[in-house]
Amino acid sequence: MRARRASRVGQLKNAGRGNEVQAITMARHIAIAVLRTEHRSLHEVLRLLCSLLEEFCGGTLMPDSELLASILYYIEEFTNRLHHPKEEQFLFSAIESRVGTRPPLLDILAVEHRESLADTGELRRLLVHLEGHRPNALAELGAAAGTFVDVQFAHMRREEQELLPLAELMLGDDDWVRLAIAFTANNDPLFGTSPRAEFARLRNRLAASAPPGFPFGGTRSRSPYEPLL
Repeated sequence: MRARRASRVGQLKNAGRGNEVQAITMARHIAIAVLRTEHRSLHEVLRLLCSLLEEFCGGTLMPDSELLASILYYIEEFTNRLHHPKEEQFLFSAIESRVGTRPPLLDILAVEHRESLADTGELRRLLVHLEGHRPNALAELGAAAGTFVDVQFAHMRREEQELLPLAELMLGDDDWVRLAIAFTANNDPLFGTSPRAEFARLRNRLAASAPPGFPFGGTRSRSPYEPLL
């Protein structure tokens, strides 16, 4: 899927005048599809986090700190260091330049991005307590993770229900081309075409627990978060 998008981005750069409208439409669809697909990936990782902690806290499964650490590492490496910065650097700035002033929505989302980074650090701190066998560490981690997941789900809904409609209303043709190119420049280290080795176990666990039809890598079928391209 990502390779197909990359080739389409190349087409955008070379589109002739006769294909200009089609190229702009393609760029808009690519940019939105990437953002929604990345949300879908994070959604499944967070869903697994909740499921694991429910089993750990309920005593039906022994706590697996290595798998939990892998989940937090993915959130840190991809969501906090690539996905959120990419949204702010390219999408937020494009909207702000078109509106002329910074819409309050962008400040709200930017604050939520910073809070996500801090909250992930807190989850890692609680995981260290769990690994050190601190009393009540599992319950504390479970409660904090539950709140974190709820906040992240609400954040993604806000972006898809408020930010994307604003972008579609305000952005121009050149903006969508730049966004499509920027948004396809990085590869998801877990779900992308070249998944990283350190996420292999997490990937296998997700493959076993994901809902029917959820895609993985080059064999992925269309995600329900993706519009038709």
